[in-house]
Amino acid sequence: MPTLTDIYEGEDTRQLTHRVVIATAEELAGVQEIEVQFAPAKVPTATVRIAHPAPDKARFFSDIYIDLGFYGVTQRVFTGKVWNVRDDARGTVLKCVGKSWPLDTDYRKVVVTLDSTTSAAAVAALLDELGIIDYKIDLTAWTIATIDPVTLKFKTYGEAIMHIVEVGGGRWFEAPNGTVIVTEWDAIPSGTAARAYFSMQLTGLVEAYPTGSGISSGRPRLQRARQIEQVEDVKNRVFVRGAAITTVDSDGVENTADIEVSASAPSEWVLHADGSQSYNDLLLSNELIETEDKAVSEAARLVTLRNRLGVFGSIVVDGDPRLKLADTVQVEDPDYSGMTGNWFVEAYSLALTPAAFISEVELRGGDDIGSTINIAPIPLFTTRIEREVIGDRVWAVVTFDAKMSHDPDGSISTFAWADDQAPQLATGSEEVFSIRVDPSTLVTPWVVTLTVTDNDGEAVSLDRTVEIDAGDEDVYVPVVYTAFDIAFSCTPDGGETWNDQAYPAGGVISVACWPNATPGRACFGTDDGQIYLTTDFCASALVQSIAIAGGDNAIVDIAWDWRAPALVWAVTQDGRLYLSQDSGSTFAIYADIKEKLDLPGLRINHIGMPGAGGLWLYGGNGAGIPVLAYLRNVGGQEWGLAALGGDLLDDVIGTLTADLYIADAADRGSGLAIILNSATFTPAVYFNDDPTGGGSNWTRATGLPAKSQGIWIDYDLEDDRFAFQFNDNAIYLGDVNFAVDPPVIAASAAAATLTAGDEPNHGMVLTTAFGNPFSGAYLVSGEGAADGTLWKTWDRFATVAKLRPATGFPAPPAGSDAKMSAIGRRVVLDERLAAMGKDASPREVSDLLGTGASWSAPVAVAGITSTDPRVVAVTDQLWFAINSNGEIEAWGWGVGARSKDGGATWGATPDPGGIGAAGGGIMDVARDAGGRIWCLAHDGHATWTRTKIFWSDDEGDNWNLSETQGNASSTYYRTWKIVPHPSDENTIAVVGQFASGTVSGVLFHTSNRGTSWTVTTHAEIRPGDLALNNRYALDAVMLPNGRLVLVGNFGVGSPFPWRVRYTDDQGSNWSTPWSVTGDDVRVTGLFASPGGQRVAFFYLVDNTASPRDHRLMLSTDGGLTIAQATLATELQDFVSADFDYFGRFAMSPERDAIYLLTNTAVEVAKLSPVSAAGLWTNLTSGYPHASQGEENLAVVPRA
Repeated sequence: MPTLTDIYEGEDTRQLTHRVVIATAEELAGVQEIEVQFAPAKVPTATVRIAHPAPDKARFFSDIYIDLGFYGVTQRVFTGKVWNVRDDARGTVLKCVGKSWPLDTDYRKVVVTLDSTTSAAAVAALLDELGIIDYKIDLTAWTIATIDPVTLKFKTYGEAIMHIVEVGGGRWFEAPNGTVIVTEWDAIPSGTAARAYFSMQLTGLVEAYPTGSGISSGRPRLQRARQIEQVEDVKNRVFVRGAAITTVDSDGVENTADIEVSASAPSEWVLHADGSQSYNDLLLSNELIETEDKAVSEAARLVTLRNRLGVFGSIVVDGDPRLKLADTVQVEDPDYSGMTGNWFVEAYSLALTPAAFISEVELRGGDDIGSTINIAPIPLFTTRIEREVIGDRVWAVVTFDAKMSHDPDGSISTFAWADDQAPQLATGSEEVFSIRVDPSTLVTPWVVTLTVTDNDGEAVSLDRTVEIDAGDEDVYVPVVYTAFDIAFSCTPDGGETWNDQAYPAGGVISVACWPNATPGRACFGTDDGQIYLTTDFCASALVQSIAIAGGDNAIVDIAWDWRAPALVWAVTQDGRLYLSQDSGSTFAIYADIKEKLDLPGLRINHIGMPGAGGLWLYGGNGAGIPVLAYLRNVGGQEWGLAALGGDLLDDVIGTLTADLYIADAADRGSGLAIILNSATFTPAVYFNDDPTGGGSNWTRATGLPAKSQGIWIDYDLEDDRFAFQFNDNAIYLGDVNFAVDPPVIAASAAAATLTAGDEPNHGMVLTTAFGNPFSGAYLVSGEGAADGTLWKTWDRFATVAKLRPATGFPAPPAGSDAKMSAIGRRVVLDERLAAMGKDASPREVSDLLGTGASWSAPVAVAGITSTDPRVVAVTDQLWFAINSNGEIEAWGWGVGARSKDGGATWGATPDPGGIGAAGGGIMDVARDAGGRIWCLAHDGHATWTRTKIFWSDDEGDNWNLSETQGNASSTYYRTWKIVPHPSDENTIAVVGQFASGTVSGVLFHTSNRGTSWTVTTHAEIRPGDLALNNRYALDAVMLPNGRLVLVGNFGVGSPFPWRVRYTDDQGSNWSTPWSVTGDDVRVTGLFASPGGQRVAFFYLVDNTASPRDHRLMLSTDGGLTIAQATLATELQDFVSADFDYFGRFAMSPERDAIYLLTNTAVEVAKLSPVSAAGLWTNLTSGYPHASQGEENLAVVPRA
């Protein structure tokens, strides 16, 4: 396969390939413009403009990545999150930030305490604290805070890291795959370059390569260049100021003085007018420098580095996806800007518009700046994990991809993999490879090490922890739909369970789904012209979408249009093309291809959808000629036939075998491969790297077996690799040789085969099922010895095993044949809900695995018998059940229950301190930003209730008392919620009610993780008369900037006052951005976005009115102002029956969603995103509880 370097430097014209994927799965169609920007100590940004309409998943905080390249050979250029979505007349603009975005979030007060730690350890601790786990730190060892602990305050974590690493010349930056790199950054180019950009010299009337540059091949990609020398940037005198050190003299007198040193050097560029030496000064002030020796070495380092006349360069080149920060590039432009030599890449941007694809690069170099001998290579890798049944258990298939690794001043020579398992699992020397892992035997954490060695022999390693549990990031669980001839079948969970809807008439032969349309939705086709639709993973009987009569009406192929997921195409064997514009609910004829092309004997077998638009249909003309028909633009009727030529035309013209047709085709950006089917015609596999050209580039594959009945062909993760089969159990691989022109596939037999006697009907690679690809992973549907069989490979058919039938899992329908499969994906498990019902006693809990999935069967929770039980999911596995009666006092509730396996089994919560035995109860449980579990309990007296706050670092097995307030005789503290800071583990608030003669609100606050608490009373947050007996009428959240925001019934009297309050100073001052009154008003709990900009809740104007008016109240400035956001579909128009209050509320910042459960007709509704662009989704299907109390919904965290 040609590399990006081969294409970029060797092709006069290059066909651009771009791939923008959101929510880790959905490839965006209609991309109009892309711009990405990278610079040190800054979060990368990307702007993507797409055509209307934007898909549902294009919303705030969705994952996004961007690949750019040519002819299907791409490079990752950005990984991050969608931060803003804006529509205008031209389309939708997605503003995106890199995965390091938490480093630039203004928390106002980031407190960092350092005590005898290395700079690398301090930086690692900060990154870990933020939840950034993908990082590499390469800093010279230096121990800081060795004399006394140092406590510093910063606005952002990025600022804190820069303050630590600036001593020694370090910086942080983000790689295009999202890895945060913290390393020393001298901005000095290497003596050798990773690549060259140049302009040709004009010698007479002849263009020549730049003289003396060493460049004698390649294409001139340099468009513009300029350079600037700035003498003021030369610093030949450096002052270093360090910590204030206190010493005691012989008389016992303390003397305090700052460490201060200076270093200077002569400079020929910094002179007075008379030619005498002058100085440009640089000051470094950093209190982490505790010794004069360290100050001296730092001053010497800086004056050596900065006493140089550096030149700042800026170039514009043809778009280059290979660019990385800190690379060394050679620039040769002697005749125009005069730039020559090697330059250090300080920043760059990539801009793709309809007119051009360019890269703008900021450089540092020049003759006087010098060079380094060798810059170390940078190892980077990504993982993709798929979990499904193979053989006799659930396996995890892991693809390791190190293509992002690079050498800033050369190339990577070797890759070496290792891990910490015994025996090792991830081993070898490949750049990209896949392995199969048994999750039940894996010793966790699983640390995988990649070592790369560059062309200078320098080796660098990177360790990463790989998570493979269902629900972890980058872990995919496939939904497999299979046409089993006599059944419509689906597994929604990777083969653990199957839904089989019988079709006794037989003839189910085709199926399609789009993994990012509504989960559970797929279309099946039959051999007598019928199409059926499932919307629930085949859990219930399918609905007929159309019945096509006459002719050869077998629905041979169905294709979901990835470019517009509401469109579904279906084609009959005789070439009648049908289109659904409502995701498969109904179909209508689009065109009769045999009439359009005047081919009465036409047979069609396969639909293709190129990224450039239009449609391809593959088959034969009934007279021995393969057919590649195309529709130029969807919506039009401009049909044509692709030209045949080269080996393909030569071969078929020689025989004109009437039954010859194209059985399958695989289209990658680097070319199109087809496999033919005929009783006698050979060879059967051909390749064309320019299928839309004149046809002369068709080449026959070499090494093919003497077989004529091709069944399927598909590509792999790498563009030069294919796999295919004929009508037997053998499997073949095809590797494209791009060294010849035109390229040719070389075929060979795979190591594995299907079981003797088995035959395939369909095969596919898993890259088409998930936006992020897997290497060597295929699924084959076919005919087993007795029943239909699904085979799976994870290593490009070096090994093959069965997905169905699998030992210990449901067998396929008896006597069936697997005709075709389609693969979607189960919804991400971090969108998981839990619900507590009270149809039985003890109460029951169930959970939902995302939109379109099924609610689980209820599980009894022993000990939970109250009227308004709550479920609190603090992690994906650790859940607590609160035995609540709905009030803000927990007297008599007891300890409740706890589950450590995601709600499957329950037991009593370990009593934190005689709470249950003394008649008290647990009110609330929460998890702080560092993972510690906090418990809020009431005890002491039924009236004069005490508050106790406990913490646990072992999931509640053992509790530690942090605070007690109240005397159980004349005061009460009825606290109702724990409110942790979203990222600072040290900051936690607790809110409640206080009484001692007078009644007020109370606020507990700690800034040292419970070592001490400040307790203050505040009339502004006194719970009102309704709230006393209805905890759901109150809520509180803390934003990343430390602001505490409350909503609810605060204040006495009737009509009830409803207010939003916030404080930025622990209650010293309160603001009220929203306030209404009314006995029939109700509000929900609060939603807060991850960055804290958006705060929202629902407001019911009058719960006695009909129809009722539910309003989304939204702040876009962190709660400072609040206004109604008008939705396209308001809540009262979405639900089937009106409802009057909002106790059953949950929210997820990560999924940008609010969840509500209505009480008149039980319905679970989800709004996302939480903005005026929000859309509603119904999650009620299969909801098992008829009766529930208040606050019965919870979002289950991803981890």
